[in-house]
Amino acid sequence: MLNASFFLRQCILRAPRGISLFCLWVIVLPNAGTVVTVWAFTAPVQANAPYSLVQSDTLNAHIQQLEANMVRVAGGTFVMGCQSPQRDGICSYNEHPARTVRVGDFSIGKYEVTQAQWRAVMGSDPALLYNKGCDDCPVEGIGWEDVQQFLKQLNALTGKGYRLPTEAEWEYAARGGLESRGYLYSGSNNPDEVAWYNDNYKKDNTFGKEKTTRPAGHKQPNELGLYDMTGNVREWVEDDYHRSYSGAPKDARAWVGKPRSDFRVTRGGSWSNVSSGCRIAARSLEAVSGRSSNVGVRLAL
Repeated sequence: MLNASFFLRQCILRAPRGISLFCLWVIVLPNAGTVVTVWAFTAPVQANAPYSLVQSDTLNAHIQQLEANMVRVAGGTFVMGCQSPQRDGICSYNEHPARTVRVGDFSIGKYEVTQAQWRAVMGSDPALLYNKGCDDCPVEGIGWEDVQQFLKQLNALTGKGYRLPTEAEWEYAARGGLESRGYLYSGSNNPDEVAWYNDNYKKDNTFGKEKTTRPAGHKQPNELGLYDMTGNVREWVEDDYHRSYSGAPKDARAWVGKPRSDFRVTRGGSWSNVSSGCRIAARSLEAVSGRSSNVGVRLAL
């Protein structure tokens, strides 16, 4: 039997008489992510009625898990950037000036996207995946365009609008949103409680070929129940990289240029960063063409 992920697109359309609807079965081949039509039909639409479209998908279990692990975040205001050494530690120039930002409601992944989830959507591991062989570890070795292709394919499979978080959304969620307790790291003032980083990632690490990343969710979560917002892998966000927050929006929209920069922001620190690089306020940059062994992705919706 063909080893592939099957899903059914079942559509029901109610519209004026005379319109027909095209429905199909498709399969996604596991190695190349190829979509192949295996059965299709058109169905006549019945009497006049309001327009509605109903879609029912039976998806790969890893994709179902990814969807189930989206956490709803209530919007609010917060001070983004380096406010004070008491809250944010010793800050870098690119964390200034602090400003108050208004964030709307959104959803964000409880965990970073894992290697198994990436394969379920794309059909194979990234070519430059570094710590191979750990299904529950975060995927890494992925560039900006790789992530865009992943989002496009995931949205085609689910009918949703998954995206990257903006930098403001990411920091708001990392700080715990309306439940924030003002921690230095996401969920604690002690990095060892919440993060895999340079000081501890090697200890008793038996996961994957290179023993760098760790399975998602093995440290303490933050106030919103989000794991690994500090450490494990840095995370792509939507914003272009700017050397400071001067001129940044005061709402949560992505700060992007026209044309866009060749560099994007990454947040959260990683297994290779010292603790200061894993502070909530800390910011990093990554070339759009970069595929680093310590950069992964977390979804927003």
